Amino acid sequence: YELNVVKGAQELLETRIPAVERLTLPEFVLRSLETLANCHGWAGREEAALAALDRLQAYALRYRFDRILGHALALKIRHHLRRGATGEAIELASQLDRLSRQYDGSGTVPGQLRECLARARIELALQGRDFAGAASQLATLVAAQPAPLHKSAAELQLQWAIACQALG
Repeated sequence: YELNVVKGAQELLETRIPAVERLTLPEFVLRSLETLANCHGWAGREEAALAALDRLQAYALRYRFDRILGHALALKIRHHLRRGATGEAIELASQLDRLSRQYDGSGTVPGQLRECLARARIELALQGRDFAGAASQLATLVAAQPAPLHKSAAELQLQWAIACQALG
């Protein structure tokens, strides 16, 4: 995967996912199924990509891992937006919002759920061509990031540039 051998990564992961789910930490399950979904998506196998994300969501629900569930919903939102299925993405965003509202205060789970929701709202705003809304939400999200910026700051900067260019 890191060496751009997508097919090899997919073949390696597909046969090992059951063991990954049984034997590893939830974060590793998240990254493994996300990688598998990306491999399928890049190869044009959208249904297989969605099946991997559905499996991640089922895993999170089975073990009541709300942080993993938040990430699964956010990944599914992005998947549906790429396919132009905005209605499904909006419904998933509502589920993510309800999940996020179950948590108050600070901590890893509430913080990551809020970030997943914020990123989903930004992607929905960009998809809906609400560039001013996306820019505003990006500013809020970036301001809330601890210094130094999170490892995905480049993605936020790209979304910011898209929104600002569209605004003129």
